[in-house]
Amino acid sequence: MLKENDQDRFVLDSMKNENTEDNLLYRQIIAVTNRRLCSRPFLQQMERVCSLHPRAVILREKDLEESQYKALAQDVLKICRSYQVPCILHTFYQTARELGVKKIHLPLPLLQSLQKNGAACSPLTDFDTIGVSVHSVDDAKEALRLGASYVTAGHIFATGCKPGLAPRGLDFLEQAVSLIRIAKHEVVQNYVEYSEDNIEKSKRLSNMAFALSSDVLHCMKNFRVVVQPIVSSTDGKMVGGETLLRWRFEGEDVSPAVFIPLLEKNNMIHAVGRWVFEQTVCTCLRVQSYCSNFYLSFNVSLQQMSDTFL
Repeated sequence: MLKENDQDRFVLDSMKNENTEDNLLYRQIIAVTNRRLCSRPFLQQMERVCSLHPRAVILREKDLEESQYKALAQDVLKICRSYQVPCILHTFYQTARELGVKKIHLPLPLLQSLQKNGAACSPLTDFDTIGVSVHSVDDAKEALRLGASYVTAGHIFATGCKPGLAPRGLDFLEQAVSLIRIAKHEVVQNYVEYSEDNIEKSKRLSNMAFALSSDVLHCMKNFRVVVQPIVSSTDGKMVGGETLLRWRFEGEDVSPAVFIPLLEKNNMIHAVGRWVFEQTVCTCLRVQSYCSNFYLSFNVSLQQMSDTFL
């Protein structure tokens, strides 16, 4: 049990351990390099990027010959590994294999060529992650058929990487994301049913995930905790309670069976779990001021068992 005068110390400690909004945001971003757009030396820029701990870095640099690319990749890999940021090499799968990198990103035509004799005969069997660049929904379908781990869809907005080429816009991105979500939820099928009904379901799930992330980043907006009483079987008096997390989306409560997996999948469960812990402690301290034996329990995700804060 925490004593009353421990509450301020607890709040300060939790603030020290809690991820900032920026940190949570950067951990959802995959950085794709283009050294020609850097305003400072490229490796210095890579240090700055990796210090923010993005989800991964794709070393693109498509203008380089393979020998030049390999030399640059060796330097970038050192930086990425020092910050424990995954590095995905681009196009040159033989170089990736020589450097011990198990993650590769390929143009779709190259993947088609390498997989033309079937996955079992492919030179990509020793890679655990294969990313593919796609520029249409049909491209995304083909990439999924060929076993892509993920796709990058673009370009969505105007970019200096492709001057003069019109962006494909958000409608294309939404269709591609919907297709992938449908495929991921239908893993037992050998095909993807790209129906309007499935698209709408996928859009809602996508919107829900975006709103969930936004609410976490904005001080747990639309979240609340409720207490389910625990009653003594001997005298019927309330002796404690269980703290339960609730979240509202578009004016309605969403089942924890829906939003908790989204929190876990998007690496937000630690920040949310700490907030629940904080709310539980503060609530318990208030109740204990007039009921000294009162206690509260709370649930934790398996992922939170590695959280040193708890």
